[in-house]
Amino acid sequence: MKKIKYILRKTPFFIPVKWLAALLGRSSFPLPFTSTILAEPFLDRAISRIGHPPDPERSKEQFYSYFSEIWEDGYENGLHQQYETYLPHIPRNTKKIFVDVGCGAGEFLSFLTSNGIQAIGIDENEQEVVRAQNNNINVIRANALEFFATIQHSFQAFHLLR
Repeated sequence: MKKIKYILRKTPFFIPVKWLAALLGRSSFPLPFTSTILAEPFLDRAISRIGHPPDPERSKEQFYSYFSEIWEDGYENGLHQQYETYLPHIPRNTKKIFVDVGCGAGEFLSFLTSNGIQAIGIDENEQEVVRAQNNNINVIRANALEFFATIQHSFQAFHLLR
């Protein structure tokens, strides 16, 4: 068997066959495109920004808060570049308010108000609403359907995140 393996290793088909076996989980042969990078301390970064670790009893409710804070400093610049694509489509000379439904911590609302657009956010997640309000962002904790059923006001546009 050793002699057969030795002969096979000398053929031009050996490396592609080993890669295929490695891809299929049948070999420990190192693939040419594999690398190992230590994971960044994503959760540590989120905890430092939010101020406390997540509560395991409320993990589903808190997931987005922690997920939205794992990115490196400066990620907001990329968000702002994405948000800028909306600006030409949002009227500025109107008294009507822009509504962001499912606004989270209000990053988009903050961007809108910094560009002179009146905006309000609606979100059901208490932690996200508190985070937005702590940053002086106009966010209401409410169910969107209930909110619109009770309010007698017209709005200029909606941003619905689902």
